[in-house]
Amino acid sequence: DLHSFPTRRSSDLVVVSCVLFRSYTDRIFEWPKDGDSVLVTGSVEVYLKGGAYQLYAKRIMPLGLGAQARAKEELREVLSREGLFDPRHKRPLPDYPARVAVVTSPSGAAIHDVLKISGARAPFVDVVLVPALVQGFDAPERIATALSASGRLQGVECVILTRGGGARDDLSVFDDERVVRAVRACPVPVVTGIGHQTDSSLADMAADVALPTPSAAAERVFPDSGALLSDLSLRKAAITLSAAKVCERKLAFLQRFSERLGHNYQIGRASCRERV
Repeated sequence: DLHSFPTRRSSDLVVVSCVLFRSYTDRIFEWPKDGDSVLVTGSVEVYLKGGAYQLYAKRIMPLGLGAQARAKEELREVLSREGLFDPRHKRPLPDYPARVAVVTSPSGAAIHDVLKISGARAPFVDVVLVPALVQGFDAPERIATALSASGRLQGVECVILTRGGGARDDLSVFDDERVVRAVRACPVPVVTGIGHQTDSSLADMAADVALPTPSAAAERVFPDSGALLSDLSLRKAAITLSAAKVCERKLAFLQRFSERLGHNYQIGRASCRERV
């Protein structure tokens, strides 16, 4: 029912036993290796039998790049086997959404980019900001909660999960299992614009559409009203021209028919006179 990890702290002279109960995790982690730097949340208590302090962990997160890479790959394999990244599960985006939710920091650059592009391309679309932390220890839980809330908002047809530029380490938030599962569980299509062009997060892999920046995500979601109006004008002109040609053909037909009718009338009238 529990997993024990001896955790070395600050020097080789201090060792604290770490216990992670199965009730706090769905699976046994394989990624932690000797020497890894990790962030642990939980409580410190005295183990009565030995009289030693013991750390009861609730969450263990990798800190170093090596540990993060191993943890990401391990989770990717697990979720891939469950089908979370299956392309057949990808949903099409609405062509003309009436309401779009944006999950991001309210004080970040990403929301300004999204609002700027939505205002220029599709001012008729209602944009709803669902605030969430996008970096830091609490960010995964906040993002998962925001995604769940976004999917329940009345009239929302699509969700953008985005953040501005940042350090590569900040991207690990979007490799968290809670975020990845929340993306896949959202009842409406999710578009990611996480702002890191050189690497894809697990959230990107689970999303219906993944793009490298907030601006690219916004351009994909919001239709270009200017282009639509131009297209409508071209179609109107084409329809008008086609209708005019049809009218010309019909008018020519009526004129020929009228001429034949008049000619036949004259012949019939002359024939009647001869009989009289």
